[in-house]
Amino acid sequence: MASDAVVVAEDDPDVRNGLVYILQREYDVVAAVENGEQLLNALQRFRPGLAVIDVSMPVLNGLEALREIQAKEIEVKAVMVSANADPAYVREALRLGALGYVLKSSAVEELSQALRAASKSRTLISRGIRFPRAGENWTPNQ
Repeated sequence: MASDAVVVAEDDPDVRNGLVYILQREYDVVAAVENGEQLLNALQRFRPGLAVIDVSMPVLNGLEALREIQAKEIEVKAVMVSANADPAYVREALRLGALGYVLKSSAVEELSQALRAASKSRTLISRGIRFPRAGENWTPNQ
């Protein structure tokens, strides 16, 4: 397993290319794929230390892909990327083993930082995600 190797899974080609551009300065991007099924294949083929996974993808979405990564016991440290700041998605991603959750709107500033944290088994969540406080009335996407 190459600790500085990264697989990027993002269905939007422009966003995928942008993520690769951001990461290639610091990491060896070994594959950039467009869906969860291709992600699983790339993880098994290249055995990278890190993966950047979009939450919303066709075939298998990012959360479903995390479930499969766990079920197949694939060793990779995952950071999720999403336009969705709903804390429920963040909690589920972390429960399924992700070590980071970065909003696409802050990927330029936070993605490399999240991958560095993940490589040390630390968790980083975008500053733009707001979790409710105990006792606070809250609805998703507030």
